[in-house]
Amino acid sequence: MSRTLGTRNRLPVTAALAVVTGTVTALTLSSTASTEPISADPPAPLEWQTLDEAPAGDLRSLAVISDDSLWTVGRDADTATASHWNGSTWTSMTVPGLRYFTATAFSADTDGWAVGDGTAHWDGSAWTSVPVDLPDTTSAWLSAVDAVGPDLAWAVGNTTLQGGGEGSAFIQQWDGTEWTLIEPTFPADYTAVDLNDIVSTGDDEAWAVGTAYRDFGSTPLIMRWDGTEWSIHDSKEMGNLTSLTVSDGELYASGFTSVDNSPVDAVPLLMHLDGADWTVVETTTERGWIYSSTADGNGGLIMAGYDSQIDRILRWNDGTSTFEEGPAGSSALNVIASAPDGESAVWLLTRDDDGWFIAYAK
Repeated sequence: MSRTLGTRNRLPVTAALAVVTGTVTALTLSSTASTEPISADPPAPLEWQTLDEAPAGDLRSLAVISDDSLWTVGRDADTATASHWNGSTWTSMTVPGLRYFTATAFSADTDGWAVGDGTAHWDGSAWTSVPVDLPDTTSAWLSAVDAVGPDLAWAVGNTTLQGGGEGSAFIQQWDGTEWTLIEPTFPADYTAVDLNDIVSTGDDEAWAVGTAYRDFGSTPLIMRWDGTEWSIHDSKEMGNLTSLTVSDGELYASGFTSVDNSPVDAVPLLMHLDGADWTVVETTTERGWIYSSTADGNGGLIMAGYDSQIDRILRWNDGTSTFEEGPAGSSALNVIASAPDGESAVWLLTRDDDGWFIAYAK
């Protein structure tokens, strides 16, 4: 995911939730991009280079501050780990009291968060575990985080209900002092929900995406914070959303739609915040599951996923979409990221038969 970073005002929190059908108001993003396909030549394929080494353990997320400052987080054995790349070497750290990390995000070299079975903050010199209240269920974990500044961060998470089975989702807000748990009440026809990503898009505004499971299938779950309450955008599309990206002032949500409700066959899903509504952007009917996305620095997107355990990189810009191969030997789930300046390399966390590795392309 790619972020537009900056300090925001501290926001009040309420647990109110409304369902919005059709329109959203008071948006702060520009909305000039067209969702109609435009004829354009596809970009040249990315030329991937691989770092000689990667941190040990099970790596789950990647944050790019610059080409000389990367963070990756995950777990090693039963301990949460965070590793920093300074342009030449990795330095790995453990965070006592936490078992694993699933996601990380930074607003600056001196302000970062990592989340998983708890939260930890980076102040420029050390990681510190920060208390957070999780829902009282069999299992609850945080799946994504957006670090906006010292006084504001957002995180989303998911739960497994008591006794197992499908669960629900929740939101956390950091106000500079503590995390506040928000447990939305979702519509009655949602049999289960999950939230996979969250991003702050301006003063008094944030968006979160995931999946609403219903009797007839899965639909995109899109939620908006307006500075006072969270509301649900009631999507009529089918599919699952996994990632949010701001590219050239435009907000996109990406994911996948199952083909004929197949659990093993899907096509990419891309949605765009178009004025007051979310619209589907035409991409490709080629098979592929999209799990991560980032801005390409030219108003487009680079998305990562897989199909039949083969790396898939989906490029989209000006209405043209192209699938291309990832780094040699890579397979399965990927995390793709770039720095907010739009001028750094594109970085990819993926794996091959020997384990996790990190690659980059200019």
